[in-house]
Amino acid sequence: EVKVTVINFWFIGCKPCEAEMPFLNQIVEKYSAGDINFLAIGLNSPHDIEEFLLTKPFNFEHFANGENIIQDVFKVEWGFPTTFVVNQEMKIVHIAQGLGTSDNCTKSQKQLIRSIERALAYK
Repeated sequence: EVKVTVINFWFIGCKPCEAEMPFLNQIVEKYSAGDINFLAIGLNSPHDIEEFLLTKPFNFEHFANGENIIQDVFKVEWGFPTTFVVNQEMKIVHIAQGLGTSDNCTKSQKQLIRSIERALAYK
């Protein structure tokens, strides 16, 4: 079964990336029933990401050294952080940048949740 997938692109030292992690952790908790895959593609090494996660929880499944995935698979360059919502047909249905704590981010957070809900309802 192909699931809805939320993919986040980030790197250590990216302040906006760190600012959105608590919100993204809330999303993982909200949808913990298993209907969604949560993947984080980081630019850093596996060791550095493991060390980082000891002090700053980020409850996604992590892939390290993600630069090649970003360039070869997605063939796009964008700012960090970026979050994709991918539906069951493996189409990107939403792209969000910066889901931290400002008022503008709150609007983006609501849009992300609506996109997840639409993707889950789509059969």
